[in-house]
Amino acid sequence: MATKRLYRSRKADILGVCHGIAEWKDLPVSSVQLAVIIIAICTAVVPCLIIYLFTAIILPVNPEQGSKESSHAKSFYAEKEDYETVDPSDREYERMRKKAREAEEAADRTRAREEDWEERYRNSR
Repeated sequence: MATKRLYRSRKADILGVCHGIAEWKDLPVSSVQLAVIIIAICTAVVPCLIIYLFTAIILPVNPEQGSKESSHAKSFYAEKEDYETVDPSDREYERMRKKAREAEEAADRTRAREEDWEERYRNSR
């Protein structure tokens, strides 16, 4: 969806300049990013970086877009809240149970190998 004004996008990963230009001219974001990278390489990076940062400072953020809270950020904060509400002794108990399960599985694998070798020895006689 093309916009009438040039804004920085809240959907973007870094500063939203490339995404804002892509929305403004209704272009694919990856092609705008590629063009910026090519220009940066051709101009020895520093001038392009300065212009990019200056543009990020000058351009306003798109007011029509909601706040930039990605699904990754939401899941991170949900896990953090869950982590904070769980009693530390419960976390320690779960950690110890997991460790005991792993030790039991390792012992089962070792026992199975020993039984396999005993069976092979009996069959070879």
